[in-house]
Amino acid sequence: MSEEKCVKQDLINADSLVDRVQIGSGGFGLIYKARHKDWAIAMAVKELYGPSSEGCSGNVRPGNETKTQSVDGLSGKALLSEARLMCEGSCQFVLHLLGVCWSPGPPGCRRLGLVMQFIEKGSLEALLEQLSQLPWPLTFRLAHQVVLGTNFLHEHKPAVLLLDLKSSNVQLDNSFNDQVG
Repeated sequence: MSEEKCVKQDLINADSLVDRVQIGSGGFGLIYKARHKDWAIAMAVKELYGPSSEGCSGNVRPGNETKTQSVDGLSGKALLSEARLMCEGSCQFVLHLLGVCWSPGPPGCRRLGLVMQFIEKGSLEALLEQLSQLPWPLTFRLAHQVVLGTNFLHEHKPAVLLLDLKSSNVQLDNSFNDQVG
């Protein structure tokens, strides 16, 4: 599946993402929690940081969505590549991509964002901050699930390397199962 086909097939209208609240930041940009007003579900939006090689005050101009953004060596092309890889396969231990959106930026500009499922329990990092020690069975299960998710990505062709695997990038569902992303 080409990047472009995946992106167009899964394009989510940014206007349908309401109640946006910043919940963190990552290597590419800011992470927001939002609610889709038609689907009535919570979503996480990973939005690319700042200046663009395309001008327009650091963002992509409407109508030029296939152009790339670049930020300190990171690019919109890399983010689209991540979206393509997330579209090609799925694993219960890897965050699921719901689509891509173009979020409003300064007047006449938009920023690229990945829209993923929102995991209510938050990150493993947050859990570790709350509890001084996890029970051993839970510790082993979480470690095993991280390994399964990481192995799935490494076995992908081409391999996806998790260069920033850390507790803040491991999300927990309501049953304390984890997903890397």
